[in-house]
Amino acid sequence: MDFKENYHTHTYRCGHAVDEDEDYVLGAIELGLEKLGFSDHVPLRGLHFPQMRQDYEMLEDYKSSILGLREKYKSQIEIHIGFEAEYLPEYLPQYSEMLEKQGIEYLICGQHCFLQDGRQMWYNRETHSEEALQKYADDVISAIESGLFSYIAHPDLFMNGYLEWDAFAEKQSRRILASAEKHAMPLEINAAGLRYAAEKNRTNSKGISILNRYPHDSFWKLASEYDIFGVIGIDAHCKQDLLDGEEKEGLAFAQRHNIRLADRPVLK
Repeated sequence: MDFKENYHTHTYRCGHAVDEDEDYVLGAIELGLEKLGFSDHVPLRGLHFPQMRQDYEMLEDYKSSILGLREKYKSQIEIHIGFEAEYLPEYLPQYSEMLEKQGIEYLICGQHCFLQDGRQMWYNRETHSEEALQKYADDVISAIESGLFSYIAHPDLFMNGYLEWDAFAEKQSRRILASAEKHAMPLEINAAGLRYAAEKNRTNSKGISILNRYPHDSFWKLASEYDIFGVIGIDAHCKQDLLDGEEKEGLAFAQRHNIRLADRPVLK
């Protein structure tokens, strides 16, 4: 199957990606994509989280830049503008406003964290409990049911914090998969996870390797039992991420696990 669309693309505004917006467009054209979606980490009004997400004050510049590139390269590639966002009940009105009034075309749910007393609590940085895993599953299911998101990014990200695939991990994964099946919500096979798998120097505070535990074979083996759609997301944080070939690994991963890739438009 040809790889023609990527909707998971970040920009330098989030603080942990590099290169100019135009560089990503040029990389996508070189790769042969027909559609490129920008989905930087969503800015949250009133909250400042450098190195993770852009400030809300950057929103207009983000929109202006991406829409300008859409016009400049309209004869070569179709460009879309969105965000990667966590399901955070406090910010659902802001998300609806972005989609309905501010020209944002889509959201993908990447449930990296939840808020606790105004602090971000990360699923992919520290070791987590059954309670945290159940909250992760609850939030992803709420995201699916909300109707705000076009797909779920790296649904198996929780394995960076939960660390052991056991009966409880299977139970919570089945809850997510059943909801995705019920609501025809695509789930992403994340190419960044495949890319980071080769990086052995990333560890959490417990000295345990991180960012190399998804896509997780056990999760996707389970997913093959459900009538779900898969999506390959490059999760690009620099131009070179579009050119390193991880999308081919993602396609092979989907084939190996018998995951049917979406044969319909991802964007609503």
